[in-house]
Amino acid sequence: MKQQSYLIISAVIFGLVGIMHLVRAINGSVFQIGGWSAPVYVSWVAGVVALLFCIWGFTLVARR
Repeated sequence: MKQQSYLIISAVIFGLVGIMHLVRAINGSVFQIGGWSAPVYVSWVAGVVALLFCIWGFTLVARR
């Protein structure tokens, strides 16, 4: 796989994950793993971080 393709695929995946986290945070949906319920702020942080990785990936694609 070429580096360009890898960057695009990674950026798209990070974008989708970031959007899903932010949608979960906006809706206030309950996310539970075993007996532990993840607080909503975890999705806010994870969504922003994932979208930053998405932007970073597309920035690297644009530089090449």
